[in-house]
Amino acid sequence: MMTSKKRAIGLLALALTLVAAASFARAQGQGIASNPAAPSSMVSTPEQKPSDLKALHDPALQQKTKDVLTALSPERRRLDQEYREAAALFPSFCKDWEQKLRDREANNIEHLVWKLENGLQTALYTSYSKIESCETHQSPQGFSIGKLSYEEFHYLIKAKTPDEAKQTKGTQVDDTHTTEIFRWDKGKWFY
Repeated sequence: MMTSKKRAIGLLALALTLVAAASFARAQGQGIASNPAAPSSMVSTPEQKPSDLKALHDPALQQKTKDVLTALSPERRRLDQEYREAAALFPSFCKDWEQKLRDREANNIEHLVWKLENGLQTALYTSYSKIESCETHQSPQGFSIGKLSYEEFHYLIKAKTPDEAKQTKGTQVDDTHTTEIFRWDKGKWFY
């Protein structure tokens, strides 16, 4: 139902554009717009008045017409369908991404690099919050964009011996808000 409405609106917009363009061309051919000294009988006729052509110069109407025609193009319909598919799959992509962050955090903790500083064993590692936002957008050109955000926490561990350090909980020293942007291509999200 909605597709037929959009098609009808598009065809109406196309028809209006063609009629307006033909009227404008006819006015140009009669010398109305290009000849300011044209007789008044040529300026105002029962069929057409110069004020009738104002719509051709209305930027808002021009943009709406362009948007309708663009939305009805086969390429734009394909991109809109791609976006619907991509948007439906992005929440599961976000969950997978969150699991990758958990795995990365576990790997960070397993592979701490210890340094001796001021007589203490120290190590830094990065931890991650849960995904805070997971959203999709469609660019004005129709491309699918995914965006997710989370916090990165940097922790410092200090202890007298390596064994004691391994049992010590880290102290948060830094927090970074991270936003990652992904693109949809060939049926999947890329990073």
